[in-house]
Amino acid sequence: MKRIGLVLTILCCCGYAFGQKKAKEYSITSDRPIIIPVIDLDKSEAYYEKVFGAEPVKIPEDMRQVRRFLKMENGMDIILKIGRVQYINPDSLDRPHIRVTVPANLLEKYQAYLTGEKIKTKEKSNNGAGKPKRKFINDLDGYVIELLPR
Repeated sequence: MKRIGLVLTILCCCGYAFGQKKAKEYSITSDRPIIIPVIDLDKSEAYYEKVFGAEPVKIPEDMRQVRRFLKMENGMDIILKIGRVQYINPDSLDRPHIRVTVPANLLEKYQAYLTGEKIKTKEKSNNGAGKPKRKFINDLDGYVIELLPR
């Protein structure tokens, strides 16, 4: 079963809703649901809405206490679950790593969108002549999210 339920979130900022719409333009994709243990469900849910344009899906209130389900416009699911107890050390060599793809022709534009939203991105060489640099962001818990061009 690919999807278990839906999430409800209350948003009260018009600029925030615009950011969600803008993030959707970049069609972030993954070949499977992304399941992420987090420290704070409310903050993480708002972050993933802003960064990826994911929309919360409604679920019963008792389930909302332990997990949230977010749906991307392209059908990708993000499942946030309570469970992380501390921020991930940015110097740790075994940090969790999430890979998502962005259309190659929109990667720079998406990075500019993230910068405008005050979400820091990092670049790293791809160790190959003519290959585009790899782009990374960190979520609120310290997960590394790699933005791959497709």
